[in-house]
Amino acid sequence: MFTFTVGPGDRETRDGVLNAFDSANGSRLWEFRTANVYSGPLPPLVVGDAVLVVGDPDETTYDNAVYVVDAASGSLRTQFGIHVDVGTAAPVVLDDNSVGQGYLSAYTGTTQCSTSGGGGGTVHTLMIAANGPTDYVLTVDGTLDPDTVGGDFRAEGSDDTPERNADGTLTASGGTGPAENPGGANFHGDRFLLTGSVDRLDLSKADSSYEVNVYLDERLVSPADVLQLSG
Repeated sequence: MFTFTVGPGDRETRDGVLNAFDSANGSRLWEFRTANVYSGPLPPLVVGDAVLVVGDPDETTYDNAVYVVDAASGSLRTQFGIHVDVGTAAPVVLDDNSVGQGYLSAYTGTTQCSTSGGGGGTVHTLMIAANGPTDYVLTVDGTLDPDTVGGDFRAEGSDDTPERNADGTLTASGGTGPAENPGGANFHGDRFLLTGSVDRLDLSKADSSYEVNVYLDERLVSPADVLQLSG
């Protein structure tokens, strides 16, 4: 039997505490702690001989990670960093023993992306987040759909619906980033699901001091990395 709770302290310093108990007599078998819990705590997920929890690996940040803990010993097998918006939902295991949208094997910690979209091919997530007004143009040779349920950073439905070009590619153009009090710690973002290759990703900041982060499959990457995507 497993529980995941938070230790004493405020939101910035409270530990995530995963406990294993003997179901027969209630005695505690082991304890595993994360540095912090930014969202939740969310319920632990048992997958075979592993227990998965979402916690913050660094109390100085607001990022999250999926921790894969050995159910018998309480030792950490691996952890997988995820952006904060993904951490607002508990892990979900698919039929192929992968977590979330196919990013992490629960047993080996190897990354995967095995989800197939209606148009065929591997489905990727792409998120553009900025701390100030930023325009973007994204063109994909494949499928491109706004992700309106991805988390704190998500598309805005019809406002982010892509247009089909004469050559069959799809282009989404729009703006993101907060208009009020720009340049600070507050980021706004748009998020898409896509298959195929990315032909174009242009980013235009209203001020050169603004920060723009691009996440491909929940990993922070450069725009040049996105253009290397081929399916």
